[in-house]
Order: sequence, then C-alpha cells, then structure tokens
Amino acid sequence: MTCQDAPDLQITEALTAKAAELMAKYGIDRALLAATEPDTDHPADRKLDIDNPWARVQAHLLCGLASAMRCQCVVLPQSGPGTRIHIFGFLCTLLSRATVEPYRTALAAL
Repeated sequence: MTCQDAPDLQITEALTAKAAELMAKYGIDRALLAATEPDTDHPADRKLDIDNPWARVQAHLLCGLASAMRCQCVVLPQSGPGTRIHIFGFLCTLLSRATVEPYRTALAAL
C-alpha cells in the first residue's frame, strides 16, 4: 500500500463521525424503548468458534468489535486448534445484522 492508495483523511474522519453518530442514535433509541417496554431487550450471550489460521488475532479483533457494540467478550480456553470466544450483551445487539456483519467482514478480510 502506498500513500496514493491511502484513503483521504477528511473522508475517513467524516465517515467515522457519521458512524459514531449512528451508533449513539441507535443506543439512545434502544434505551428509550427499553425504558418504556422493558421486555423488549434482556441480557444474552453468544459463543463463536474461530478457526485457524490466526485464530488468536481474529479473536482479539472480534473482542474489540464487541466492545465497540457495547458488549463484553471473553476468550475461552480450548484444547484443540482455533479459538472460542464468548460474547455477552443485550439480545437486540447480539442478533442484529449491524453486530454480526462486522464479524463476518473482519474474518473474511484476514
């Protein structure tokens, strides 16, 4: 990758700001809905098995993504190849495409 291939810094900053705005709006909307209808969302969990190569690196990346989506992640011990992670968060977050797609995209890129 050369400097000419790097994305324009202004575009990157604008897209990052828009992503942060949308994430904040979604979080506020979920909080308002949960306040009026508490049964709409509850804590949940999800386990993901990550195959080699680079399973530990991929697990670290996915834990970072989980944190950005207001979830907590634990890397579980595993005797065989690969890595297993356990993600904790609210059900709506764990089941939404906005949460699942970054995992798939990130894993496909590695």
